[in-house]
Amino acid sequence: MGRLIFLEDDARIPANRPRPRLISDHSQAAQARIDLRLKVLREVDRRTRGVRLTSRVEVGGKPTMVLAIVLREISCELGLKRTIGVATYYRWRALRFAHDDPADLAGKYFARSRTGLDPAVRKIVLTVFAIACRSPKNASGQAKRRSRLCGR
Repeated sequence: MGRLIFLEDDARIPANRPRPRLISDHSQAAQARIDLRLKVLREVDRRTRGVRLTSRVEVGGKPTMVLAIVLREISCELGLKRTIGVATYYRWRALRFAHDDPADLAGKYFARSRTGLDPAVRKIVLTVFAIACRSPKNASGQAKRRSRLCGR
């Protein structure tokens, strides 16, 4: 029989490792995303035990994957506007089981837009772009090529 090892006692784990981020540490929106994605993963596992996810069945005369049918049903039950795709399911599954940390399912929505920049940094970036677009010559004295960024 195996021996119970606590993480603090395991010599393989470095002592200075960061504390795992708890789901409750995330924003409300991120918690809702994690919860939804975990529900979908659990429901697919529950409904497809013993079934090969990639097997195909005929639906309306078209061969359709069992997983696509299950995801469509789950999406309707959860009241989602769009059906969860097969690729999305596998992406969520890979995130969940890569490090066995459900917080990985939160996504990185904070890194997707320029509104996430600090206002001081945003001001500097816009100033540099404005200067670069006004300058007809580059540092070597040659005429600049037209740039889509500068609107020319």
